[in-house]
Amino acid sequence: MAIISRIRKQSGLVLALIGLALVGFLVMDATTGRGSLFGNRQKTDVATVGGEAISINKFNDALTTLFPSNSGDNLPQNRAQTYNLLIEQTVMGREAEKLGIGCSATELNDATFGNQPNQFMFAFLQGIFNQQLTPELLNQFKEAVNKNQLNPELKPRWETTKELIKGDIVQEKLNTLIDKASYVPKWYAEVKANEQSQQIDLLFVRVPFDKIDDKDAPVTDADIDTYIQDNKSRFFSDEELRKIAFLPFDIIPSATDSAKAYTTMVNLVQEFSNTLNDTTFLAANGGDLKGSLTADELPEAVRAALTSAQTGTVVGPYFENKSYNAAKLLDRSSKPDSVQVRHILIGVNEQRDDATAKALADSLLAVVRANNGATFGELVTQYSDDQGSKMTGGEYTWSYKASLFPEYYDYAFKTGVRGAYDVVKTAQGGYHVINVVAYKGANVMAYSIGTLREPIAPSKETVGVVSSKAAQLLAQNRDITALEAAAKKEGLFLQTSPSVRGGDFVLGALGQGSTSRDIVRWAFSKEAKISQVAPQIFEYYDPADNYATRIVLAGLKSILPKGLPAAAVMREELEPLVRNRKKGALIAQQIKGSGVEAVASKYNMPIDTAVGVSFATSFSQKIGNEPKVIGVAFATALDKDSAPVVGESGVFVLKPVNKPEAAPVASIDIMQQQLKFNQRQSARQQISRAMRQAAGVDDYRNTFPSL
Repeated sequence: MAIISRIRKQSGLVLALIGLALVGFLVMDATTGRGSLFGNRQKTDVATVGGEAISINKFNDALTTLFPSNSGDNLPQNRAQTYNLLIEQTVMGREAEKLGIGCSATELNDATFGNQPNQFMFAFLQGIFNQQLTPELLNQFKEAVNKNQLNPELKPRWETTKELIKGDIVQEKLNTLIDKASYVPKWYAEVKANEQSQQIDLLFVRVPFDKIDDKDAPVTDADIDTYIQDNKSRFFSDEELRKIAFLPFDIIPSATDSAKAYTTMVNLVQEFSNTLNDTTFLAANGGDLKGSLTADELPEAVRAALTSAQTGTVVGPYFENKSYNAAKLLDRSSKPDSVQVRHILIGVNEQRDDATAKALADSLLAVVRANNGATFGELVTQYSDDQGSKMTGGEYTWSYKASLFPEYYDYAFKTGVRGAYDVVKTAQGGYHVINVVAYKGANVMAYSIGTLREPIAPSKETVGVVSSKAAQLLAQNRDITALEAAAKKEGLFLQTSPSVRGGDFVLGALGQGSTSRDIVRWAFSKEAKISQVAPQIFEYYDPADNYATRIVLAGLKSILPKGLPAAAVMREELEPLVRNRKKGALIAQQIKGSGVEAVASKYNMPIDTAVGVSFATSFSQKIGNEPKVIGVAFATALDKDSAPVVGESGVFVLKPVNKPEAAPVASIDIMQQQLKFNQRQSARQQISRAMRQAAGVDDYRNTFPSL
């Protein structure tokens, strides 16, 4: 009763506290809930572009359209590509709208159901039907859309796909504007062509940086700051970056693991030798069937055995690519090196259904058979849907390794008779009135083989030993400094990643993949603190066979704010480069005024020769990737020693000994077109980057565990 009495006396305070609690509850719900009152985009949106949201639902629909079988270690890469595409289309779309550029209903219809569907339409339908797109499937889907019979679950994806197609059309229009603004004068093409034709032969001596002791070239923070300032474009970032320290533990299969895989393959070889159905056996055991292989394309370890074996022979087990393997010779046959074929393509499309196309192809076949092909070229010009061969009378010469429609390939190289005329239907192309004109080149022996593979994977026990070691180090060392010291006692060394962005899925020497993405996501989370080691162990897996290959401990090394990084943060990465720059300056001072012979004698270094060094490239086989060195070589007179040049791999002194007469300049028109193409590609990238920066992109991917 006393408590109730006191509450009554303080009723005003109680009501105020209740009111504050309710407000706090509402604010919390509004800023954290999915239906946020203040639009909490971190929970519902992947990103915003100038305030315009890209929702997680739209992202997932786009991801499914672009990558229907999205799985495995390509997941992070697929997600990154999808994200970048949506950002790019949103940015370009906003700019296009300002210019009055859009996509009309007619353009959208043509890009979805026309004769040449947009790339995203192809991807969308192939994901639905799980097979190559045909006119029949396209018409089937169009009918479902027109009759409003589309599966409700597909409707959001279909709407997103249409948005992707619209964005693609608008982006292409903007790119066309950029391309039209590009211009390369003929005189500039002539200059570049002349540069490409210039070559020089020279003597040189390279003094390596290690001729100067490290203590004689101390590196201060001021030195690193100067280096960063000299390379602003390289180090400036428009978003926060982070560096991650990591300790990898490689998982090596034991001798027992190897023996187990070998025994498994021995048993499979016995079964493979006795099976009556190779195709079924290979499918059931994860094998592979390969046809039309030359001898050089057979597995190197058993090439000699297979080429001399009888059909049906199994060779193996043999070791290759971290696994035990076996190969069975299924067939060998002699094939022409190439075949000359001509055809008239009658496509199946929106204007011509399958029955109409077949009837026309049969009619044309009757005509060419009646006049023994005399009018074939005329019929190609009049009827063929293959624009690529109209100028050649429908003729192609195909190598037997060419990637052709399977039905077309089989007729051209297997079942077709030279001189005969037939109709061949291909699932993707349509109907082909086809004629084998000639077989060319010497016959080659082609082999068909079936292969089995058993990876040498570490067992649970092997993985467990490594995991226990990593877990023990983690439990005892929760900060980077302590972990590094403990690792050194075990003969292990921490590594530091290059600067990474929040959306990255590549992590230095660890490479790319889902696990690298998990580490980056942790490093950008609120839980990660500088010098802290992540509380979990990260496991890497073989992308093909999905067994554990590496265990990693990771910690947040440093945070780099937007703009240029501080010297202290970049010291580990840049100190060797800056020290080499200082060493180079010291060496250059020591050899100033000395020629090639004198420098070689002073440092006991060999004089080397570089022949045919091109002015148009920054790389020479003998010199390496040294653009400054090559530039100085061409600026130095014949038989004269250059001044010392501080390069990337040492300090050079050069002596040009021969400048061959420039080779005849290639077609200036071709050079002009190549330069124009390069200019357009560069302009597209730079304008896109500028638009993106101007629009302002906020990336919220790290708030989603799946991204």
